[in-house]
Amino acid sequence: MSKQIFDNGKNNQDKLQGVSFDDIILEQNNPNPFAETSEINYYVPARFKGNARLILSDESGTQILKQYNVCSGKPCQLVISAMDLKTGVYLYGIELNSAVVKSKKLMVIK
Repeated sequence: MSKQIFDNGKNNQDKLQGVSFDDIILEQNNPNPFAETSEINYYVPARFKGNARLILSDESGTQILKQYNVCSGKPCQLVISAMDLKTGVYLYGIELNSAVVKSKKLMVIK
């Protein structure tokens, strides 16, 4: 049985290292659905001390397909490409200290 990566929620508050769950922003990707590229806007406060990344997984949330380093302390944007993705639904989320704290779904249509 595969481990569920996206156990998203406030139960991960202890992993946030100095920030509140509500301080972290993860917006819906735009455009959604998309065929070529899509932008994801997010914000992780500068006072967060730890490892932060944005991850993209399969729809079940059990297999990480891509990982991206994230910036902190200012509103940031990540552009993702659909080049290596098949048509379908995927999950993406902000992972802080190995715990997904916010997540959303995106759709690729080719």
